[in-house]
Amino acid sequence: MGIVSALTVPRWLGPEEMGIFAVAILAITAINAFTESGFVSAFMQRKADYEQYIAPVRTINALRGFALGLLIYLAAPYIAELMNCPRATSVLKALALFPIVSGMTPMIWTIAAKRLLFAYYF
Repeated sequence: MGIVSALTVPRWLGPEEMGIFAVAILAITAINAFTESGFVSAFMQRKADYEQYIAPVRTINALRGFALGLLIYLAAPYIAELMNCPRATSVLKALALFPIVSGMTPMIWTIAAKRLLFAYYF
Protein backbone atom coordinates (compact mmCIF):
# COMPACT_ATOMS: atom_id res chain seq x y z
CA MET A 1 0.00 0.00 0.00
CA GLY A 2 2.85 2.36 0.84
CA ILE A 3 4.66 1.79 -2.44
CA VAL A 4 1.49 2.22 -4.50
CA SER A 5 0.57 5.47 -2.75
CA ALA A 6 4.14 6.77 -3.02
CA LEU A 7 4.09 6.18 -6.78
CA THR A 8 0.56 7.34 -7.57
CA VAL A 9 -0.41 10.10 -5.14
CA PRO A 10 2.23 12.64 -6.29
CA ARG A 11 0.95 12.29 -9.86
CA TRP A 12 -2.58 13.21 -8.79
CA LEU A 13 -1.72 16.05 -6.42
CA GLY A 14 0.05 19.33 -6.91
CA PRO A 15 2.87 20.52 -4.64
CA GLU A 16 0.60 22.22 -2.11
CA GLU A 17 -1.78 19.27 -1.87
CA MET A 18 1.14 16.87 -1.62
CA GLY A 19 2.41 18.86 1.36
CA ILE A 20 -1.00 18.60 3.03
CA PHE A 21 -1.04 14.86 2.35
CA ALA A 22 2.49 14.53 3.78
CA VAL A 23 1.43 16.33 6.97
CA ALA A 24 -1.49 13.92 7.37
CA ILE A 25 0.65 10.84 6.74
CA LEU A 26 3.29 12.10 9.18
CA ALA A 27 0.71 12.56 11.92
CA ILE A 28 -0.87 9.15 11.36
CA THR A 29 2.51 7.40 11.23
CA ALA A 30 3.65 9.07 14.45
CA ILE A 31 0.44 8.16 16.29
CA ASN A 32 0.68 4.60 15.00
CA ALA A 33 4.33 4.25 16.05
CA PHE A 34 3.78 5.58 19.56
CA THR A 35 0.75 3.38 20.21
CA GLU A 36 2.16 0.09 18.91
CA SER A 37 1.22 -2.63 21.38
CA GLY A 38 3.90 -5.21 20.58
CA PHE A 39 1.45 -8.13 20.58
CA VAL A 40 2.26 -9.03 16.97
CA SER A 41 5.99 -8.99 17.75
CA ALA A 42 5.43 -11.20 20.78
CA PHE A 43 3.29 -13.52 18.66
CA MET A 44 6.04 -13.74 16.06
CA GLN A 45 8.60 -14.65 18.74
CA ARG A 46 6.50 -17.49 20.15
CA LYS A 47 8.19 -20.73 19.05
CA ALA A 48 5.43 -23.28 19.64
CA ASP A 49 1.83 -23.48 20.76
CA TYR A 50 0.92 -20.15 19.18
CA GLU A 51 -2.48 -21.15 17.80
CA GLN A 52 -4.22 -20.23 21.05
CA TYR A 53 -3.00 -16.64 20.73
CA ILE A 54 -4.33 -15.97 17.23
CA ALA A 55 -7.80 -14.79 18.32
CA PRO A 56 -6.62 -12.51 21.16
CA VAL A 57 -3.95 -10.85 19.01
CA ARG A 58 -6.42 -10.36 16.15
CA THR A 59 -9.02 -8.91 18.54
CA ILE A 60 -6.54 -6.51 20.15
CA ASN A 61 -5.32 -5.38 16.71
CA ALA A 62 -8.89 -4.76 15.55
CA LEU A 63 -9.80 -2.81 18.70
CA ARG A 64 -6.57 -0.80 18.49
CA GLY A 65 -7.21 0.00 14.82
CA PHE A 66 -10.76 1.14 15.55
CA ALA A 67 -9.62 3.24 18.53
CA LEU A 68 -6.83 4.88 16.51
CA GLY A 69 -9.15 5.58 13.60
CA LEU A 70 -11.67 7.19 15.93
CA LEU A 71 -8.93 9.13 17.72
CA ILE A 72 -7.49 10.47 14.47
CA TYR A 73 -10.93 11.37 13.15
CA LEU A 74 -11.93 13.26 16.29
CA ALA A 75 -8.53 14.89 16.79
CA ALA A 76 -8.08 15.86 13.12
CA PRO A 77 -8.73 19.61 13.65
CA TYR A 78 -6.33 19.71 16.60
CA ILE A 79 -3.61 17.75 14.78
CA ALA A 80 -3.95 20.00 11.73
CA GLU A 81 -3.70 23.10 13.93
CA LEU A 82 -0.67 21.65 15.72
CA MET A 83 1.02 21.05 12.37
CA ASN A 84 0.04 24.58 11.29
CA CYS A 85 -1.90 23.21 8.33
CA PRO A 86 -5.67 23.65 8.84
CA ARG A 87 -6.43 22.31 5.35
CA ALA A 88 -5.15 18.88 6.46
CA THR A 89 -8.24 18.35 8.61
CA SER A 90 -10.33 16.75 5.87
CA VAL A 91 -7.38 14.65 4.68
CA LEU A 92 -6.78 13.40 8.21
CA LYS A 93 -10.45 12.51 8.58
CA ALA A 94 -10.34 10.55 5.32
CA LEU A 95 -7.09 8.79 6.23
CA ALA A 96 -8.49 7.79 9.62
CA LEU A 97 -9.79 4.71 7.82
CA PHE A 98 -6.27 3.32 7.35
CA PRO A 99 -5.71 2.27 10.99
CA ILE A 100 -9.13 0.62 10.99
CA VAL A 101 -8.37 -1.31 7.80
CA SER A 102 -4.88 -2.30 8.97
CA GLY A 103 -6.31 -3.43 12.31
CA MET A 104 -8.72 -5.72 10.48
CA THR A 105 -5.92 -7.38 8.49
CA PRO A 106 -6.29 -11.16 8.72
CA MET A 107 -3.73 -13.00 10.84
CA ILE A 108 -2.95 -15.24 7.86
CA TRP A 109 -0.27 -12.74 6.75
CA THR A 110 1.34 -12.71 10.20
CA ILE A 111 1.26 -16.50 10.42
CA ALA A 112 2.78 -16.79 6.94
CA ALA A 113 5.61 -14.43 7.93
CA LYS A 114 6.09 -16.38 11.17
CA ARG A 115 6.53 -19.67 9.37
CA LEU A 116 9.27 -18.34 7.10
CA LEU A 117 12.69 -19.49 8.18
CA PHE A 118 14.94 -16.49 7.69
CA ALA A 119 17.89 -18.04 9.55
CA TYR A 120 18.75 -20.31 6.62
CA TYR A 121 19.41 -17.32 4.39
CA PHE A 122 22.04 -15.93 6.72
